Amino acid sequence: MIHVKIARSLSTLLLLGMLASLLAACGGSPAAPSPTAAPSVAPATAAAPPAPTSASPEATSAPAATSAPAPTITPVPAVEQPAGATKITFWFGLTGANGNVVRTLVNMYNSSQSTYYVEAVQQPDYDATITKFNTSLAGGDLPNVVQIYDIGTQRMIDTKRILPVQDFIDQEGLTLADDLEPAVARYYTIGGK
Repeated sequence: MIHVKIARSLSTLLLLGMLASLLAACGGSPAAPSPTAAPSVAPATAAAPPAPTSASPEATSAPAATSAPAPTITPVPAVEQPAGATKITFWFGLTGANGNVVRTLVNMYNSSQSTYYVEAVQQPDYDATITKFNTSLAGGDLPNVVQIYDIGTQRMIDTKRILPVQDFIDQEGLTLADDLEPAVARYYTIGGK
């Protein structure tokens, strides 16, 4: 019975990770500020060159160009772990608004029950997530669940330390094929799983 509950919880969490990956794939970079037109200059009239002076003027430089600061996104705080709940560690590499979506989904799951608690541990980006995972292989301090990007799928499989999400989907009798964009599903499918 406990194994089924853990499998169901992990299935839910893995599905959340897949959703987060889809959100990241759909997210874009903020638009770059449009350049401003250079001020027009009236044509110069022919004038005599200035008379030389004994002291040379100090060189001046144009003021540095400034751009609007990037918007600051306040991370969504985690809900507290209930006493006696089994902790599931989940690493993810999304930041900004997409990171907040992941934290919100994890909070919704954590608030919906008290048997399991998902500790969402944000990494700086996908590459850092995979690097940390590979480094942790030697030390054994691995997460229970890790969310990565599509091109990292084979690298994760090659570690022989992960389980395919499809195993959990099949165990629960779920079908997701109709819910996923076929091209996206192919990125994450290797060997039929």
